[in-house]
Amino acid sequence: MPDTALDGLRIIELAEGVAGPYCGKLFADLGADVVKVEPPEGDRTRRAGPFKDGEPNPEGSGLFLYLNTNKRGVTADLATDEGREAVLGLLAGADALVTDLYEDDLRALGLDYDDLRERFPALVFTSLTPFGRGGPHGSYRGNAFTSYHASGMSWETPTNQVRDPANQPPLAPGNPQADYMTGATGAAATMGALFQRESTGRGQLVDISGQEANANHIRTTISSVVHNPDLVTGREKVNFDFLVPCSDGYVFLTPYHFDHWWDRFQEIMGEPDWARSEAFLTAADRALNCDAIEPLVHLWSVQYTRAELYQMSLDIGIPCFPVYSPAEMMESTQFKARDFLESVEDPEAGAFVRPGPAALLSETPYRQAGRAPRLGEHNAELLSQPAAEPPAPASGDQRPADRRAAGDLPLSGVRVIDFGWILSVPHSTAWLGALGADVIRIESEHRLDLLRATGMTRGSGGIPGLNRSGPFLGLNYSKRGVTLNLQTDRGKALAKELVSSADIVTMNYAAGVAERLGLGYQDLTAIKPDLIMMFGSPLGQTGPEAHSTGWGPTTLAYTMLPHVTGYPGGTPSSMGGSYPDFVVGVHMAFAMMSALRHRDRTGQGQYIDVAMGETTVAMTPEPLLEWTMSGTDQPMRGNRDPGRAPQGVYPSAGEDRWVAISVEDDEMWAGLRRALGDPEWARDPGLGTLEGRQARHDDIDRELSAWTSSRSPQEAAALLQAEGVAATAVLDGFGLLEDPQLRYRGFFVDIDHPEVGVTASAGIPLRYSETQLHYGSTPLLGQHNREVFTDLVGLEPAEIDQLVEEQVLA
Repeated sequence: MPDTALDGLRIIELAEGVAGPYCGKLFADLGADVVKVEPPEGDRTRRAGPFKDGEPNPEGSGLFLYLNTNKRGVTADLATDEGREAVLGLLAGADALVTDLYEDDLRALGLDYDDLRERFPALVFTSLTPFGRGGPHGSYRGNAFTSYHASGMSWETPTNQVRDPANQPPLAPGNPQADYMTGATGAAATMGALFQRESTGRGQLVDISGQEANANHIRTTISSVVHNPDLVTGREKVNFDFLVPCSDGYVFLTPYHFDHWWDRFQEIMGEPDWARSEAFLTAADRALNCDAIEPLVHLWSVQYTRAELYQMSLDIGIPCFPVYSPAEMMESTQFKARDFLESVEDPEAGAFVRPGPAALLSETPYRQAGRAPRLGEHNAELLSQPAAEPPAPASGDQRPADRRAAGDLPLSGVRVIDFGWILSVPHSTAWLGALGADVIRIESEHRLDLLRATGMTRGSGGIPGLNRSGPFLGLNYSKRGVTLNLQTDRGKALAKELVSSADIVTMNYAAGVAERLGLGYQDLTAIKPDLIMMFGSPLGQTGPEAHSTGWGPTTLAYTMLPHVTGYPGGTPSSMGGSYPDFVVGVHMAFAMMSALRHRDRTGQGQYIDVAMGETTVAMTPEPLLEWTMSGTDQPMRGNRDPGRAPQGVYPSAGEDRWVAISVEDDEMWAGLRRALGDPEWARDPGLGTLEGRQARHDDIDRELSAWTSSRSPQEAAALLQAEGVAATAVLDGFGLLEDPQLRYRGFFVDIDHPEVGVTASAGIPLRYSETQLHYGSTPLLGQHNREVFTDLVGLEPAEIDQLVEEQVLA
């Protein structure tokens, strides 16, 4: 039996930078044979560092070593016939190709999908580009910076911290987080296509857009503006800021959102008189008066250290996490207990620390000891006699023919019982549902999903109702829904009967709750021995801080990302889109499909432990590598980047309208000069180099701002893109709905709902050439009780009526 989930898969990675290599890393770390194809000079991250003692070394770049663990590597010059033939030889034995080359460039090389599909009909061809293939922006140049700003994410970054919009432009994160989102999306989408190939025998094109992969993260914003078009989407602070000062730094803390949290928080503050003011009586009152309540809380909080406030909040179940620097995060007792951070000794890079896996699989753990390939290390092994077939599966590793029925969709025949709620887990199961799985969502009137409950205060079209929450509708499509009161013995028994027919169970209850309900992994595998169970939580199911309470935006503090995200000299910043909830959900989907592939071949189920904090750190290696390799604590850089100049967000015509520009190299600088009409200031020879432009970045910014401010964001971006410069309009939720590229590519899907009618939702951020995803209506509360409990459990109508009356199906 294989000891890795993806044993037997071969992936050819024809990509540089972050997005493609991170996609490949996710496969390689779970056992796939990933062959990295580099140009003769090597992947550009070999030159990115950080380096031991600051000395550049293509074999010692920390970022390259992290992104390319467990891969084999070859070099090929695609400008030559020999180089292209080498790639074709590798593809002869491959299951999938992952590439970040533009469609036009691939076509010129004879390596585009249309060139390959007849020769390699079973090949899954995954394309990762900034704006996706085709459409008015398909050829636009871009990178992580433009993907983030084009997606609506930067419009919400920082979240509820903008006081002066004119001088606080939309903000990018402190590392290329957008590329990690794109890479994770590519990995999950590729797994779906590989499942489809199981039933059809044919591969297909998997088209991933960086813009869409990031816009996926503000799907609740998109749904909010669709269902409530009068919604104000300005950036200026109108609600609670997660950032709370302490005597030694900051925590991300949210005691205001629910009355029971606020009651508990008053207790640890000593029941101050002001906290009982009528102005702060309800959650709505507190939100309306957030500017009054926050300073009062801060006067109290600065008396305590981060550790003290974290522990006090942990004790009473209120979401709170300390904002950690890399050095502080390395001392986390939770990460130490879970062996998450890995100490590495490399002959070229020296000693450093890297993040561990984005998810833990109990029976097929990731390959921890692997390293990245040296430049051209496997040329002799792979290019002299390229494999004609993928590696042979391990003995006994054959998928049983009757394991599950083939169907029109990748996951046809898979059943998922989803006990998850709010964001990350429901998003992961929306992926599975769209890919064809029968997802049955378990809810209860006695513990309403918080997102569903928002429909009572802001329902679709201004009409309140539990079935009318725009954000809930945009997140939970392609599922069936039942209600079960798990506080009753009969409710728990019925849940177990549903599990007996399931392939996968998902949960994100607080640690220990599932076990107390008799629904823990050991309980459920006694019923279904080959079950796959996926559990999501802030910091994992084990360790001294496993009982921490939180959601994406508070857990983010723990991960270093807010420490490096912010305006220069400012305070740590949260990110848009309830980050990182949805990208964690994408990683969950990838992990579940990987485990399902393993089970299909071996009959072995397993437990998947996804800690939101660990997943996010896995996408934020740069600050940790910088600290452990050079002793540098990465500063907040705003929208700038040490490897690109100019790079920034510049004012455009109109109120709070912006364009993002990223000049990657000297060639793009020449293109920017052309787009601007080659003004005299730009002809200065000193600006012809990166170093020269960095030294005069402020001067360039002033000149660029003067040029952009008289043009719309779209006009400025188009003029720059016409000359090959990476640029994009910075979009908000309404801007996304009108964006011609997203509309062309069908990112928004129309779904008919029994109560609100046909409305648009953000779809799953992928395009398959041969597979149409399934988008079914989000269920009404308890909509499928009779159908599910009749068909799967065998209850008679009278029994169902009795269970409703007894508040079991409720």
